[in-house]
Amino acid sequence: QLSRLSEKRIQKAEQCAALQLAPLSLGEDGEFGEPDFNTVAWRRVHVLGRWDREQEFVVRGRAYLGTPGVLVLGVFRPRAAAPLIVLRGWLPAADGLSADMKAAALPSDTGLVSIAGIARPFEPASRIPARTVPYPDRDRVAVGTFNESVLRDLVGEPVLDWVLQLHPDETVNCTGEAHRVSDPEAKRSRSIHRLPLPTPDDGPHALYAFQWFGFAAISLAAAFLLPKAARQTIVAQVENRDMTGASDLQAGPDPRADNGAER
Repeated sequence: QLSRLSEKRIQKAEQCAALQLAPLSLGEDGEFGEPDFNTVAWRRVHVLGRWDREQEFVVRGRAYLGTPGVLVLGVFRPRAAAPLIVLRGWLPAADGLSADMKAAALPSDTGLVSIAGIARPFEPASRIPARTVPYPDRDRVAVGTFNESVLRDLVGEPVLDWVLQLHPDETVNCTGEAHRVSDPEAKRSRSIHRLPLPTPDDGPHALYAFQWFGFAAISLAAAFLLPKAARQTIVAQVENRDMTGASDLQAGPDPRADNGAER
């Protein structure tokens, strides 16, 4: 558990350091081609391109602040780069699926737009299979997680190996300082709720390590104290038996037993 705790803290430090770096630009002046996740991990990225309005996906069963809902995924096509999966935000849904997707409608313009967010990894595959769900405006595919291989198959072509999570309207950096984020797409699409950035923490490993140390201390104490207590009990029983025997000898024979014998 201590090893896992150390790994968590190293990951947290790396993510915080990446968030402090200057933003990268994809599809804009100074563009850097098709970066892999190792290049952009947890960094702020500005992307210039077009939304693929025909492809939108829903990640079912995602609660936020105790309210069931869905995640909304879009496909963004940067200039001179593979399609990019974008985590646009969250919508409430009582059953974890039937959200009001009109609230997530993209802006009507179809020209070049600039979006900003944080590069984060895909999620592991889910056992929940993808399926088409009818919504009032059109059908969409609902998935269990935003997994790279699943979404690549749904898009029908290779995608960049990272997800862009759009900036929330207000985010908090690793120092806890809140600051405003300027994002044109965010200003035009207020209905969908932008999720806060995932904040790495120590997880339960510190608690688990403390518990194991506690179990070890209890075991050592028991190994030392129980045999000692058992020995003391045995000695007390022997001493009690010896004292009982000695008192019987001092008392001598029972006179009543002798009188009965004479009669």
